[in-house]
Amino acid sequence: MNYLLFYEQVERILETEMLSEPQISFLGERNMESPIPVCYLGIVEKLEKWIRQNGYTQSGLTIEDLADLLGTNRTYLSRYIKATYHVSFRDWITGLRLEYAKREMMEHPELTVSGISEKSGFLSLSYFTKIFTERESCSPARWRKMQVDRH
Repeated sequence: MNYLLFYEQVERILETEMLSEPQISFLGERNMESPIPVCYLGIVEKLEKWIRQNGYTQSGLTIEDLADLLGTNRTYLSRYIKATYHVSFRDWITGLRLEYAKREMMEHPELTVSGISEKSGFLSLSYFTKIFTERESCSPARWRKMQVDRH
């Protein structure tokens, strides 16, 4: 019985102790409207640094790998990503990698789509092309050509 009372008190504190720190959007940009619970503050700084260092480009990255790196556990990290970015870990990583691939295509026209796919952390060119085409409604090569034509 004492455990339940203690748990309820902790829950109440966590719910009421919200900092007015901004959250991070899907691709690492801050959203000033949503507060961050106190319990997530340790993850926030480490995750922002990891994003700035393009840690998501590591091939075969798992949520367990990232949780270990951040000093937390898989479940906690998964909940944080879902609450902050409103997507699953897999979709979040894929989004980060796709944005990175787009930047690389623009900044390094000498690189092949295959090379960019690998550099972005995708395990296969076919998966990269499939996901890119689903999200951008055209192939990576076509997207790159359209961007070059615009500039």
